[in-house]
Amino acid sequence: MKETDKDINMKETDIVIVGFGFSAISLLRELDLRDQEYTIISDKPGSIWANLERSDALDFDLVSSYYSSWYTFDLVEDFSGGNDRYPSAREFYDMHLRYYRKYKDQIVEDFVIHIEEKDDYNLVHTKQGDCYKANKVVISTAFQRKVHASLKHLDYDAITNKTIVLNTIGDSANLIISKLITGNNNIVCVQDGFLPLDKLIQVGKTKYSLEQLEAHQFAKYFKRLYGNVIDTNYTDLFEFHPRQKVGAILASLTHKVRDLLGKLFTPHNFHVDFVRTRRGFEADREPESPIPNGISTLKYWPIDQYFIEFSDCLEESIQKGFLLNDITFFASEGLLKFWSKKRTTVNEIEKTIECNGEKLHYDYFIDGDVETPNLPRISYQKDGETHEFCYEYRNSYLGVMQRDLKNIYLLGYTRPTTGGLSNITEMQSLLIHKMVSDKTFYTNMRNGLDAKIEKYNQKYYPLIESGPRDHIVYYGFYTEEVARELAIDITLKSCKGIKEIAKYLTYPNGAEKYRQKGEYKIEKADQFVEHVYKEHKGFERIWESFICYVGYNVVTIGVATSLFLHDWINGYVYAGALGFQLIFGYWVMILVTNSAPFFRVKLLLQLVYLPMLLEPLAACMILPIDFIITFIMRQLPSARYQFNDLKNKKRYRSFYQRYKETYNRLKASKHPEKGDVVETV
Repeated sequence: MKETDKDINMKETDIVIVGFGFSAISLLRELDLRDQEYTIISDKPGSIWANLERSDALDFDLVSSYYSSWYTFDLVEDFSGGNDRYPSAREFYDMHLRYYRKYKDQIVEDFVIHIEEKDDYNLVHTKQGDCYKANKVVISTAFQRKVHASLKHLDYDAITNKTIVLNTIGDSANLIISKLITGNNNIVCVQDGFLPLDKLIQVGKTKYSLEQLEAHQFAKYFKRLYGNVIDTNYTDLFEFHPRQKVGAILASLTHKVRDLLGKLFTPHNFHVDFVRTRRGFEADREPESPIPNGISTLKYWPIDQYFIEFSDCLEESIQKGFLLNDITFFASEGLLKFWSKKRTTVNEIEKTIECNGEKLHYDYFIDGDVETPNLPRISYQKDGETHEFCYEYRNSYLGVMQRDLKNIYLLGYTRPTTGGLSNITEMQSLLIHKMVSDKTFYTNMRNGLDAKIEKYNQKYYPLIESGPRDHIVYYGFYTEEVARELAIDITLKSCKGIKEIAKYLTYPNGAEKYRQKGEYKIEKADQFVEHVYKEHKGFERIWESFICYVGYNVVTIGVATSLFLHDWINGYVYAGALGFQLIFGYWVMILVTNSAPFFRVKLLLQLVYLPMLLEPLAACMILPIDFIITFIMRQLPSARYQFNDLKNKKRYRSFYQRYKETYNRLKASKHPEKGDVVETV
């Protein structure tokens, strides 16, 4: 006889939250504020952070800064005199523990094995045999990845003078590399391209964490300008699919021009020197967004900034987990090799890898994969039949509402390109809370859901087919999408005065930006936003970069116009010059990139160039003069590309030796009894 719902001993609740972790905290706060009923079911082993703590592996710092790693309601508690920074993993986990202690008595320690979505309710089945009848279910069980096992169990301290192969790249892989690099190991990273980015940029006394430099609203109003200025790495974002013949030809031509210009004028850029580390999108079209979803990046401490931050307290900093992980320095010094994944053959039986005629025997092989949600089995009803839910990010709206599920929501399965995970999960929590609390809002969100999903996908994806990294988003674009649905977004029309407009355009779209007013307002959020704005001096670095780029385009077009008006060139040449500038205007980023951080000097020079346009001979001299000045400025010790500058790395070789000796000494004192042990990963 078939078991019916009435035969099951059920516990009834309004909302079941599957998995207790960092992502769920913001949602729990909103539910508590309104005394709403919920039940938390979470497996005892806990999150990846809890597992790392049990393995004594919280010896690193975060890749997201403090402002984008803590929730708004924590940030506003005390920010007087404080500033942005990168917390240690231990500090982050301690914050987790604080919330765990708050909610631990409410957590049912069990494992959810199956969720059945019925027409009007859900059945949540657990490993211990319990069943919960809930109106809504929120799943927040984090991701699973093979590389996490290596983070927890690999005995880094015992591995010296070995050959290690990593078949993956990313922040986790870079953390593993940073723990192995000082052991005189031969490390080979087999990869298919990646985008490394400096975690911290310092201009004078002003420090910018990576997430604070994104100026998301600039992208909204000046898409092409924004896309050009932030692409300072000569990376090929798009490789058009062969079926797009015109786009593929134009993209190929553009890439060749960029490659040539890069080799000639920005030779110290990491991707210019290490061409095989580039990764391009295969695209059917250019998406509406200047930054598409799916870009995988790697964030690291550049050795020069690491020296500034930690050289005076090196031993203490290493003990806290602030490790040197400058992957570009390691590569330029020959401490790390990059092999192409497409060209590399792995023989697991003989424990060898081979690429382009070079063959290596390895001692350790660390395999990687893409992160996938650690979801329980989910079934749902459709057309009177039961179907098994199959996760695909593009079949959801904002990663929360699933096309096939009515009252089951996913929380925390959207990841940031650079940093800012807490911004994403905080806004997701608000969206979920609104849907589980407001029937009218829920109905409006469900109406036309397919159209909303298609519109979102068209805007953010360059390839029609789904991919394994679709869940990686530019966090500020994502938060604004959610804020707009919640009607708590900020518009340009609502800005009063020049300062508010400037703040609107340059302040990143963190969750605190949308919690200054409205239904989900947090007291002192507006004061915190003002504090961050002042801390970064109105984000003047962003303004300088954009204005400098625009200025060079104006000067270049002005030169061509001056020559045409003085009959030095005819109309065809003039039209050709304007066409070239329209298609390949990115070339002026050579001057902008090489001008960092002396943008103010270059802006003043651009004003000097304007009267020179009145005389054709003088106009012809503008660009040669500027190239000479730029070259001279580039030779100054403080000259530095914003990202991945290899120019000054050699100056820090002696500091690296000091770091290496300190790290190894601390490692030896931690495990004096350990020898050189080989274990299988």
